[in-house]
Amino acid sequence: MGFSIPWIAIRGLEKHKLLERFGLYDTGETEEYPESSICGTSIPDNTYLLCLRDCFHRFVTPEFLSAASKGCSILGCQVEEHIMASAAFYYRDGKRLWNVVHESDSGVDHLDTEGDIPDPFNEIRKAAVENQRKEDLRERDPNEILGVDYIFDIPVRLATALTGYSHDRLEFSWGKPNYSKLEEGRLS
Repeated sequence: MGFSIPWIAIRGLEKHKLLERFGLYDTGETEEYPESSICGTSIPDNTYLLCLRDCFHRFVTPEFLSAASKGCSILGCQVEEHIMASAAFYYRDGKRLWNVVHESDSGVDHLDTEGDIPDPFNEIRKAAVENQRKEDLRERDPNEILGVDYIFDIPVRLATALTGYSHDRLEFSWGKPNYSKLEEGRLS
């Protein structure tokens, strides 16, 4: 199987204002793991995290993120393991400040970057490139089709390093999230 999800971490906007801005409401239902189409949870540093089940949801389009980031900041991550594509991005006050994208269809070493990407990007990239170089030199069994794509991890690890959150973990040094199921629209 594999993950096909985005998540976005919004800082500087109270939960009720965030839900209003995104056109969401809290159903009152909770879950231990983000399984709903849209769910959210509070994480450290006065940040609210939205987890989505659609990697290309409208909430992660540049147009939506530009509008939604006015007066706050949004750091996001997209993970599409079926096609080995990943992205990390950061918007603040209506502008995208940086973006990191890997698409394996463009080559295992593909990495597009834009903007002033914060630390620890260089360290993460250096380690991934070195691991990829070793992987590419490794002798394989002729029946083995694919090796490991370490460059895929660069955007994911960057987003994790900057937020303390990772889509593939249940517990963190700061605790275990309690996700609230969210729905689009308004309560009647």
